[in-house]
Amino acid sequence: MTRTIAASDMSSPTDGPRGEAGWPVRLRGVTFGHAGHPDLLRGIDLTVTTGSFNFLTGRSGAGKSLLIGMMAGLVRPDDGQVVLFGQDRAQLRGREARALRRRIGLIAQDDPLLAHMSVADSLAVTLRVTAEDPRGRAADLAAMLDFVGLSDMADRPAGTLSRAERRLVALARAMMTGPELILADEPLAGLDAASAKRMLGLLRTLNRQGATVIMTRDGDGPGAEVRKGDRRLHLEAGRLVEPERTR
Repeated sequence: MTRTIAASDMSSPTDGPRGEAGWPVRLRGVTFGHAGHPDLLRGIDLTVTTGSFNFLTGRSGAGKSLLIGMMAGLVRPDDGQVVLFGQDRAQLRGREARALRRRIGLIAQDDPLLAHMSVADSLAVTLRVTAEDPRGRAADLAAMLDFVGLSDMADRPAGTLSRAERRLVALARAMMTGPELILADEPLAGLDAASAKRMLGLLRTLNRQGATVIMTRDGDGPGAEVRKGDRRLHLEAGRLVEPERTR
């Protein structure tokens, strides 16, 4: 059974100990389309609670990556608002935009690792994008590589890594700013069973440590990855629906 997520599902701005700022993600009437698909996203409303683990499912082309891109600030909706930690993403500029970016870790589906860049330099890119100085962060970089199990690969060229290793580097890089919200776009796609289990286990660990996680996955069903207490959101015909929770 599914139900459409409507604006009435959204808590009021005074909910929570810090009001709206206490919610990592709130979408209000988010709409997006283009010439080929004018109704790709149609009036999506959504509230994501702090510390939750969320699966965003849907068939290929349903708009999952698009929605993740909007939360990450890479795409602007045609209409509606993307509010992160109480801040309207479209209204932020300069220092405020960089400060918000540090609170979000993005694992892109097609990770843009440069073949000539070392793994260590790849992780440092995140710091530069958020206007942080990578110098003096060697300990943090080493800790992130140790977390994903790639401590011995800091000097390896990214172009020599396997797909699973590249995905782990992407996770380590996303964690460099200590984000509160992790957006993972198809993090398990194309991985063998062991590598997928390892990646999901790391995301679960970060969630247990307090991070809010939203990850996408192709398909209509819940998948074996979904556990009791997880939230599954499903994109269907431009609308966001929420199946019954795993019990």
